[in-house]
Amino acid sequence: MVVIFIPLEAGISQVTKAQTKQFLTRTNKAITTAHSAIKRGKVYNGDYVNALRHQQFAKKMYIRNQYQKAIYHSKKARSLAFKTITDNSARIPSECNITKEEKAMIGTSVPSDRVLAEEIALDGQHNLKDTDVIDKTVDLTLP
Repeated sequence: MVVIFIPLEAGISQVTKAQTKQFLTRTNKAITTAHSAIKRGKVYNGDYVNALRHQQFAKKMYIRNQYQKAIYHSKKARSLAFKTITDNSARIPSECNITKEEKAMIGTSVPSDRVLAEEIALDGQHNLKDTDVIDKTVDLTLP
């Protein structure tokens, strides 16, 4: 008799380290664009600093091999970067848009914004404003 155990998440495609790194790298480009936009437009509404916080958390999850969680936070970071870009009257680079492949990596069971915010809440940076980080160097490069 052969018994086969099928994990509950068998239907969910698992993202690889390489896919996650590419996703985070594309978000880094969006954040770089957001940085330039906010420096020019000077519209500070907290989205830029929160994009940084989510991307820093995504990098941490990537390093810990928690790729799906890294993707979720990087997607949130990219969305906030896009908002910063448009709020500062700049254009979102087409190479930063979410691709069909990235949509597949994100999947359909994305945590709510509230859950994502709770996950980054312990970073000790909840009081930071855009103006606090705009002139600081932030290392988002991936190993």
